[in-house]
Amino acid sequence: MAKQFLEVFPTLQLQDAVRALLEQVDVERITATKRRDFLRIYLSSTHLIAKETIFLIEKQIRRQLFPQTEIVVKIYETYTLSAQYDPRNLMEVYRDSILLELKEYSHIEYVMFKGAEISFPEKGKMHLLVKDNLPARERGPELVRILEKIFGERFGLPVIAELEYREQTQKEEKEDDVRIAGQVAEISARMAQGAETGSREAISVSGAAAVAGQPGEASGAGVSAKAPRPAKEEKRGGRMGRGREDTGKKPYRRSDNPDVIYGRDFDEEAMRMEDVVGEIGEAVVRGKILNVDRREIRNERTIMIFDVTDFTDTIMVKMFARNEHVKELTAGIQKGAFLKIKGVTTIDRFDGELTIGSVNGIKKIPDFTSARMDSSPQKRVELHCHTKMSDMDGVSEVKAIIQRAKKWGHKAIAVTDHGNVQAFPDANHALKPDDSFKVIYGVEAY
Repeated sequence: MAKQFLEVFPTLQLQDAVRALLEQVDVERITATKRRDFLRIYLSSTHLIAKETIFLIEKQIRRQLFPQTEIVVKIYETYTLSAQYDPRNLMEVYRDSILLELKEYSHIEYVMFKGAEISFPEKGKMHLLVKDNLPARERGPELVRILEKIFGERFGLPVIAELEYREQTQKEEKEDDVRIAGQVAEISARMAQGAETGSREAISVSGAAAVAGQPGEASGAGVSAKAPRPAKEEKRGGRMGRGREDTGKKPYRRSDNPDVIYGRDFDEEAMRMEDVVGEIGEAVVRGKILNVDRREIRNERTIMIFDVTDFTDTIMVKMFARNEHVKELTAGIQKGAFLKIKGVTTIDRFDGELTIGSVNGIKKIPDFTSARMDSSPQKRVELHCHTKMSDMDGVSEVKAIIQRAKKWGHKAIAVTDHGNVQAFPDANHALKPDDSFKVIYGVEAY
């Protein structure tokens, strides 16, 4: 269940302006790796928060709450914005935040996006006009993927991004040449000082030239001739390198087993999710679905995203389905369902999110959880119980606590919250008129 950010992190010291932004922000869940070196915080908000502010919050959580621990804190935010926002005006107010993210991720994508002319020719389409050079050709598909991920997954405004490459002007080419020459000269100076070996520097020079905008090879302090441009008919790159689309009418379920919801049947044992560390290739996990999201994308397809937990950890699963199959799939893939899933583990380099994709099979399984019981012949009476009314100590509703104690065969329970009696009315209403169970009303006073 989501809780307000300031309730989850009440001791976090932030500027007043930042705290005001977080007053209406919820924490959906928090997960950590088994080694406790990566903390993921999932936020939902009804108003935009600049990425600069998100980075600041990550830094303060790491600095204030984990001062002696080497840990990465990553915030994943999703937004439910008003109808006034569409991809066009969202880009106007959020472009600086995207630039900041790209700057942290990759210089090439950052430079491409910063210099791009962006337009929205029709609903659900984003057009980017970028300088034509080899790095742009190579990294363009990755920029497209990131933009579609931000708009689709973060904002629920799916777009199809398309690239068009334009000829560089003489001024731009000259600026690139000067920039490359400067980088080559800097590397050559380091070589003269013995900072690097010749073979490693040759690689660095080539990489510097590519980042600057033109492929090249070092020749003293100069730059070699430019590599030939792609043919004219290849100028409109569109969605180059995104991989071949599967437009065939393959059946989404290829098994006679009625428990199979998607793909093929499989018998491998599921591994614990806390043991899924990084990209380990194909994996089989089992768990309970916490939530499901789906968004229609291009070519009459839908991306389905759902979180699955086995109560040791939680993993996000992403799969693609044809629109005509979505209704039947969602009948089995829904919140609360227990599933066994076979797919490939991947880590998105852009946001560090561990997911299971390339799903090969999904099948229904029974609920594998077992209810905890009190098997002692002589039942205890808890005389010091804190409910959610005890700030920073209790998290449970008093009604749920009483029901659990009764189920375990206990005869009574004492409610003793920190300095308040706010749970008393709910505790009283949890009892029936003829109930033999007794609530002992107390308080932990100061």
